[in-house]
Amino acid sequence: MYSCTRPFGVGRLSTSLIASADQKRVVIHSQWRDAAAVAAMRSDPRMVAYFPKLAALASFDSIIGEVAYVADALIMHGIMPLDLDPTSQ
Repeated sequence: MYSCTRPFGVGRLSTSLIASADQKRVVIHSQWRDAAAVAAMRSDPRMVAYFPKLAALASFDSIIGEVAYVADALIMHGIMPLDLDPTSQ
Protein backbone atom coordinates (compact mmCIF):
# COMPACT_ATOMS: atom_id res chain seq x y z
CA MET A 1 0.00 0.00 0.00
CA TYR A 2 1.25 3.46 -0.89
CA SER A 3 0.23 6.71 0.78
CA CYS A 4 -0.80 9.56 -1.51
CA THR A 5 -0.17 13.11 -0.39
CA ARG A 6 -1.33 15.03 -3.46
CA PRO A 7 -3.26 18.01 -2.03
CA PHE A 8 -6.35 18.09 -4.28
CA GLY A 9 -9.33 19.35 -2.38
CA VAL A 10 -9.98 20.78 1.04
CA GLY A 11 -11.85 18.20 3.08
CA ARG A 12 -9.83 15.18 2.00
CA LEU A 13 -9.05 13.14 5.09
CA SER A 14 -6.87 10.46 3.51
CA THR A 15 -6.04 8.69 0.27
CA SER A 16 -4.41 5.29 -0.19
CA LEU A 17 -3.34 3.59 -3.41
CA ILE A 18 -3.65 -0.19 -3.15
CA ALA A 19 -1.81 -2.09 -5.90
CA SER A 20 -2.73 -5.66 -6.79
CA ALA A 21 -0.05 -8.30 -6.35
CA ASP A 22 0.27 -8.65 -10.13
CA GLN A 23 0.71 -4.86 -10.45
CA LYS A 24 -2.08 -4.69 -13.06
CA ARG A 25 -4.77 -2.98 -10.99
CA VAL A 26 -4.94 -0.17 -8.47
CA VAL A 27 -7.68 0.83 -6.07
CA ILE A 28 -7.69 4.44 -4.93
CA HIS A 29 -9.42 4.65 -1.57
CA SER A 30 -10.09 8.19 -0.38
CA GLN A 31 -11.91 9.40 2.69
CA TRP A 32 -13.55 12.81 2.60
CA ARG A 33 -15.24 15.03 5.16
CA ASP A 34 -18.52 14.94 3.18
CA ALA A 35 -20.01 14.69 -0.32
CA ALA A 36 -19.68 18.47 -0.78
CA ALA A 37 -15.89 18.16 -0.37
CA VAL A 38 -15.83 15.48 -3.09
CA ALA A 39 -17.89 17.72 -5.39
CA ALA A 40 -15.50 20.62 -4.74
CA MET A 41 -12.49 18.44 -5.59
CA ARG A 42 -14.12 17.22 -8.79
CA SER A 43 -14.76 20.81 -9.92
CA ASP A 44 -11.25 22.02 -9.00
CA PRO A 45 -9.57 23.14 -12.27
CA ARG A 46 -6.47 21.05 -11.43
CA MET A 47 -8.58 17.89 -11.18
CA VAL A 48 -10.63 18.77 -14.26
CA ALA A 49 -7.31 18.90 -16.14
CA TYR A 50 -6.05 15.71 -14.43
CA PHE A 51 -9.05 13.42 -15.14
CA PRO A 52 -8.29 13.05 -18.90
CA LYS A 53 -4.73 11.96 -18.01
CA LEU A 54 -6.16 9.29 -15.70
CA ALA A 55 -8.64 8.16 -18.35
CA ALA A 56 -5.78 7.78 -20.87
CA LEU A 57 -3.99 5.39 -18.51
CA ALA A 58 -6.90 3.20 -17.44
CA SER A 59 -10.61 2.95 -16.99
CA PHE A 60 -11.96 4.04 -13.64
CA ASP A 61 -15.17 4.16 -11.69
CA SER A 62 -16.13 6.29 -8.72
CA ILE A 63 -18.63 5.77 -5.93
CA ILE A 64 -19.59 7.74 -2.85
CA GLY A 65 -20.54 5.73 0.21
CA GLU A 66 -20.44 5.73 3.97
CA VAL A 67 -18.29 3.66 6.29
CA ALA A 68 -20.26 0.56 7.27
CA TYR A 69 -17.64 -1.19 9.43
CA VAL A 70 -14.15 -0.53 10.72
CA ALA A 71 -11.82 -3.12 12.23
CA ASP A 72 -8.89 -1.50 14.02
CA ALA A 73 -6.22 -4.03 14.93
CA LEU A 74 -5.08 -2.09 18.00
CA ILE A 75 -8.56 -1.74 19.49
CA MET A 76 -9.44 -5.35 18.59
CA HIS A 77 -6.47 -6.45 20.72
CA GLY A 78 -7.41 -4.19 23.62
CA ILE A 79 -4.78 -1.55 22.95
CA MET A 80 -6.41 1.87 23.08
CA PRO A 81 -4.66 4.91 21.58
CA LEU A 82 -3.99 7.33 24.44
CA ASP A 83 -6.41 9.97 23.19
CA LEU A 84 -9.25 7.39 23.08
CA ASP A 85 -8.50 5.66 26.37
CA PRO A 86 -10.89 7.08 29.00
CA THR A 87 -8.50 6.04 31.80
CA SER A 88 -5.68 8.20 30.40
CA GLN A 89 -7.52 11.50 31.08
